[in-house]
Amino acid sequence: MRIANLPPPQTSDRAIKMGLSKYGEIKEIQDETWSRAYRYSVANGIRIVVISLIQHITSHVILAGYRTLISYEGQPTTCYGCNGTGHLYQDCPRRRRERNEPNNTKKTSWADVASRREEKGQHRKRGGFDPGN
Repeated sequence: MRIANLPPPQTSDRAIKMGLSKYGEIKEIQDETWSRAYRYSVANGIRIVVISLIQHITSHVILAGYRTLISYEGQPTTCYGCNGTGHLYQDCPRRRRERNEPNNTKKTSWADVASRREEKGQHRKRGGFDPGN
């Protein structure tokens, strides 16, 4: 399994083991490194965890206070927003939707705004105040 978005210096292997222990037995944790083309081994920020899963893990898990991205072969699709399975964030039923009104695509002019204000009785007298009140 690969874990991304987890700052390596601040996060110990112990914190990863504590956060993932409910999903199975952790056998090994190591840093993924850039290719061997470099002279020295350079960690790329991805942690590799060898685990015997007893249950699937959602794609996003909080580990050591950071929202991490978990990925492994055979992992079910999970939503970024609600961690539910079977849908992605774009189709999440809990996500607030934009109202699909035809007016959203129509350009509005100042004349349109002023006429709507008059219809609602929100127009002002010249000068910005009504001396009759």
